[in-house]
Amino acid sequence: MYVEIEDMIIRSDELPDTAGEVSRMFGDVTVVLCTLSMLSNPKLEDCGLFRVIPVTALVIDEASQIDVFEFMVILVLVFIDDY
Repeated sequence: MYVEIEDMIIRSDELPDTAGEVSRMFGDVTVVLCTLSMLSNPKLEDCGLFRVIPVTALVIDEASQIDVFEFMVILVLVFIDDY
């Protein structure tokens, strides 16, 4: 089903461990599509993804399906960025 876009998909277990490696992997990418659940995954912070590609805009589709605890990560990201 995803054969045509397979080379553009990065699974969480394929994410590098450092911000430098993330920067090389993502290149000049400025838009990342992921689930809110994945955005809440600590691996993204640990590997430095938010330093390489900061969250500046967030579009949520199917918001009624989101668990409340997932929003807490967004609030923390916004607070850290503004601090």
